Amino acid sequence: MPEPKTIPEEVLLARIEQSEQMRAFCIQVWRENPQLARQAGERVRQLMQALPEPPAPASTPK
Repeated sequence: MPEPKTIPEEVLLARIEQSEQMRAFCIQVWRENPQLARQAGERVRQLMQALPEPPAPASTPK
């Protein structure tokens, strides 16, 4: 039986980081476009409800 292949730690960590970046991007898109999030389905709605509210934008002094 062939030995299972292993993924080097550096590659694994890079893939995890890339996944986290994609997750953050999707969340940002869904927050900016709630209709798109609703179209994405029930699972996305549940995920969005579980997230804390985004911080309010900082006001710029005039």
